[in-house]
Amino acid sequence: MNSSGIAQLLLDQGRQVATAGDGPRALVSLAAARSETSMGAISKWVEASRSEPVFHVAAQSLEARLLAVLHYLPLAAKSAEDDTEHVHQLRVWTRRATAAIRLYRDLVPWSRAVRLRDDLSRLRRAAGEARDYDVLAERLEKDASDPGAAKLLTRVRALRAQAQQPLLDIFDRLDHGDKFERRLKKFVKKVRQRARTDKLHSTPFGRWARTAIRGYVDQFLLDGQADFSSLEALHQFRISGKKLRYTMELLAAAFPPRFRRQLYGRVESLQDRLGRINDLATAQARYAHWLNEAADPAEIAYLQQQAASEREELEQTRQEFLAWWTAARNKRLADSFDRLILRRKHRGEITDRLSG
Repeated sequence: MNSSGIAQLLLDQGRQVATAGDGPRALVSLAAARSETSMGAISKWVEASRSEPVFHVAAQSLEARLLAVLHYLPLAAKSAEDDTEHVHQLRVWTRRATAAIRLYRDLVPWSRAVRLRDDLSRLRRAAGEARDYDVLAERLEKDASDPGAAKLLTRVRALRAQAQQPLLDIFDRLDHGDKFERRLKKFVKKVRQRARTDKLHSTPFGRWARTAIRGYVDQFLLDGQADFSSLEALHQFRISGKKLRYTMELLAAAFPPRFRRQLYGRVESLQDRLGRINDLATAQARYAHWLNEAADPAEIAYLQQQAASEREELEQTRQEFLAWWTAARNKRLADSFDRLILRRKHRGEITDRLSG
């Protein structure tokens, strides 16, 4: 992607435009990457041709996701009070960037990838803690007329303020983003240099993508056959679904339009249901923990009420999911993947290959 392609990436609502050839591709400046206007609507989808060399698409995808992290880093560190969405978006884009590194692990310089992956992991954990308190504070604000909720809200706001410090510490260690930008530039440059010599340098993106996505689909469908009497199994299914969803965003351009319009939507809908179960389980555990520490009668009463409510809703939501996610629905989704991308007739080979 040349400099004009970068401008298009940032100014055209995040649409990433691939260009042919192996020439150098300039990175956007740090100032442009941090522009609110330029990055505000960046797309999760990667636009590419199926015939384009996979290395070009890999560099394009990695660059775009890392630039999004670079953009949201200072906003989440310094402007979180202005808009809690900054922290949320930082966490989302660290996940997407990590997914891109994982998907293209065989095409990238691994020592540099590990360094960036570690940066992303630290940012994701810090943003995750802060985001959890943001969400909880929003819920408690709705019940602020309850004395117990008001008391708990004060505590949550204090914890949220403490959770901001790890983000600030990482921001400082990364020289306010400058160090991350330097690592990003060197990393993407190395990926493009490898494109000239690697044995896969001429492999078409479309062909590579069909092979690359198989493991994610197989693991997801296998986890979907688990015994969901335990929350742990549901959690594992959610994790494999999340990995598949982020991978689908990276590879959608290699497949027919139905892949993005229909198949992705079905996986996303499933993820929303599993995410709701996870949120309820997390909230229940948090309320139980605070209940053990609470001393104020009003706070204790509110926490007992909320813990009981979350427990009841969790069980109801879990039962609704079990009624909805049947073996037949799993098979229909598997068949859809078969027909659209995997071109495989016998689904039974998944279990044989993964357990062998």
